[in-house]
Amino acid sequence: MLRVLLFLVIATSFSNAELSLPIPSLIKEIQPTISVYSPSGNPKCFRLVGGGTGTTRDIVALSNGHGAFESQRIIFIVHGFKDNENTEWLHVMKNALVKERQQTVVIFGWGGGSDLPNVNYKKSLANIQTSAIWLGEIVTELRKLKTSAYIWGIGHSLGAHLLGLAGRGSPGAFDRITALDPAGPFLEQRNLNLRLRRTDAAFVDVIHSDGCTAETNPNCWVAPNNHYGTLVPLGSIDFYPRYGQVPPVTNLLDIYRSHDRAVDLFILSIAHQGLFRTNETLDGSPGIGQLIATRQVSVTAEMGYWASDAFIPGATDSRVNFYVNQEIMSVADRMRDITHKPGMKHHRKRDLAENIDCEALPSIGANYIGNALVIALTLLSAHVL
Repeated sequence: MLRVLLFLVIATSFSNAELSLPIPSLIKEIQPTISVYSPSGNPKCFRLVGGGTGTTRDIVALSNGHGAFESQRIIFIVHGFKDNENTEWLHVMKNALVKERQQTVVIFGWGGGSDLPNVNYKKSLANIQTSAIWLGEIVTELRKLKTSAYIWGIGHSLGAHLLGLAGRGSPGAFDRITALDPAGPFLEQRNLNLRLRRTDAAFVDVIHSDGCTAETNPNCWVAPNNHYGTLVPLGSIDFYPRYGQVPPVTNLLDIYRSHDRAVDLFILSIAHQGLFRTNETLDGSPGIGQLIATRQVSVTAEMGYWASDAFIPGATDSRVNFYVNQEIMSVADRMRDITHKPGMKHHRKRDLAENIDCEALPSIGANYIGNALVIALTLLSAHVL
């Protein structure tokens, strides 16, 4: 019921004539957190809070001093709207990543900017700017310290665009950004400067799971805003399982399930290399609420965790929008018990994998560069981002 309420609030906001975004919150108000899980760490997990009197360099140095960044691959996971650092899917994904190989996983929490009272989506969208600057500084300092490390960001919903802004503001910081159903509201036809771009990392892969269109499902009329995600291609390579709509929409609840489904598919892919391989592409670029025919190509791409080990399009390659067909998705549907338990809501899954206790270290944070810059960023972002 809460998710239905959130959906209706976002849908209603589309009819509001006032489309401008509010001024972003300061970093001291958002108080972002990083929870670092590392096989070489001492302790194995520790949590730091930003927005205080320290610097991002202090945070990275303190983390490294605890042995957090000894592994050669470091993955940042970022949540989206109305979620926070305690959202359960973050920990299910983290546990799966830690088990897959020796790699450091960092959960970036910005709940102070995303999980706001009164379901304030536009304020949350504005707040990705502040949060992205802070995260970008963290990754930049980490890159200076670990020049050869592979740094990867995985973001859901607004978290995907946040990672994009962080990468854009810190060129060369991310080797890969994976966007899990990047948010669509207020980002499809406006605020394009805040939207993820294929140039925000060396490799950007996108999974679309909530781009509902009446062309494939007549039930898309169920609300004024019929999707949380978008069909618009945003990455070096974009994947469209079931044309970017899973599961099919039959009621309001299905819309949020579709938006979250990209997370499930990615988690499923971690332990199942080869499951989401495809040699079908969309015959062109889909638009807002518009889908097109598919065709077979001579290369094989793979959706999810193993995407970087398969076909990666070149800068001028037209084979960039890959279709994951019904046969593959039917296999994935039968494996849903890996990421769900009977009767368990989507965000109540943490007990599916062993949890690692996270020790709180003394809070330090970044001195943000001032309210004036936040205002300037908001007013001039179309020109400087």
